[in-house]
Amino acid sequence: MLEIQQKIEESLVPILEARNAYCVHVHIHNERRGKLVQVFADTDAGITIDECAQISRELASVINENSLIHGTYRIEVSSPGVGQPLRLMRQYKKCVGKKFKIKRRIEGQVVVTRAMLESIQDVQLVFVDENNNQLVLTQSEIMEAREELPW
Repeated sequence: MLEIQQKIEESLVPILEARNAYCVHVHIHNERRGKLVQVFADTDAGITIDECAQISRELASVINENSLIHGTYRIEVSSPGVGQPLRLMRQYKKCVGKKFKIKRRIEGQVVVTRAMLESIQDVQLVFVDENNNQLVLTQSEIMEAREELPW
C-alpha cells in the first residue's frame, strides 16, 4: 500500500502545481468494495470544492492510465479541515492570528499548551500563550498542533 501511496503522491505533484496547490496528506485504506484514496490538498488561500473535484477527476485518469490501483477504488479529495492537525509549515502561514492546541514533549512528558500563532520567522513559529508568554518553536518540536475553534 505504501508503494501505491508514493506513486499517487508523485502523480499529484503536476496536478496540484497547476493550481498552486499542495498535498498535505494521502491516505489509502481498504474498504469492503475496494480501496479508498483520500487526498488532503490545500492552497495558500484555501481550496474550493470545484478544485477538489477537478483534482479528483485528473487523479482518476492518471490512476487508470498507469494502472496504479487494480480493482475498484474511489477517490475523496478535500481540504484537511479545521479539526485536523497541521502537517506542513506551509499550512501555518494562513493561520497567523489563530489559536492552537499544541502538544509537545518536554523532558519525556507530553505538554499541552493553548496559544495564538503570532508570527512566523523563517523556520520558527512564534506563539503567545494564555499567560501572554512568548513561545518560539520549530515545527519539529511540535508533536501535534490543531487550530482551536472560537466557540
